[in-house]
Amino acid sequence: GKNQLTPLYVPSFLGYLSVSTDSRNLNTDTNTLGGSNNGCISSFNRNQSDYRLRFEEAQSKRNIIQILGLCQELKQAGQPSSEELQLSYRHVISILGHYGLWTQLYATVNELMELIGLQEINDLLWATILEAFIQCDRSTDVIYSLMLSTRKDFGPHTMSALFRAAILESNLSQSIFLLQVATTLGLLPKIPKTLLIQLACYLAEQAQLVLAIDLLHSFIIPIKDDDHPDCVVALINLLRICVQRSDV
Repeated sequence: GKNQLTPLYVPSFLGYLSVSTDSRNLNTDTNTLGGSNNGCISSFNRNQSDYRLRFEEAQSKRNIIQILGLCQELKQAGQPSSEELQLSYRHVISILGHYGLWTQLYATVNELMELIGLQEINDLLWATILEAFIQCDRSTDVIYSLMLSTRKDFGPHTMSALFRAAILESNLSQSIFLLQVATTLGLLPKIPKTLLIQLACYLAEQAQLVLAIDLLHSFIIPIKDDDHPDCVVALINLLRICVQRSDV
């Protein structure tokens, strides 16, 4: 298909994914599939909020078997909606990234691109794909190119993942470009402060003090009571870097 990462045939991940793959201590407790393992369609609740909660519970346990079991139930219950497909794939991609299962992740993203048009992929799903690539120590360039091809504005989750990738890859030009895009789209107030501080630290380390300090004054301080506890420690580190760089 035209949206594939490479022109290879990918079978359904529910048919080929093997949890016996070498991994990071896979949690495969089969007693958490929601009670019965008989695949009874009538027992499956298609209520969106219930379905989302069941996925989130499985994800919190990092239980790949439970996540795949929910996907199988959804598949058996009838034609899933685009929203249900995106929710399912988001959790599968997230768990594959967590365990570093690159081969399965790559194939699953390919499969997703075949089932869902790029224009339909939402902010959270794009971000999850990017984060999974990062967790597998893979370049996000190909995903970034696919995102650009949609000509759609990035959302806050996607922008956060792109910032993380640029910082980890020590890509200064990309970091500055994304900062400009995020400013234009008004996304910076929606980016976690811990990440903004991390970005400011990176900019300061790269002698971009003006940008770092502007980011600090415009979107980071003051630190509020409901901000993440790590913000204070990260802010102290940022100020230390700024002082060190200003002495150079």
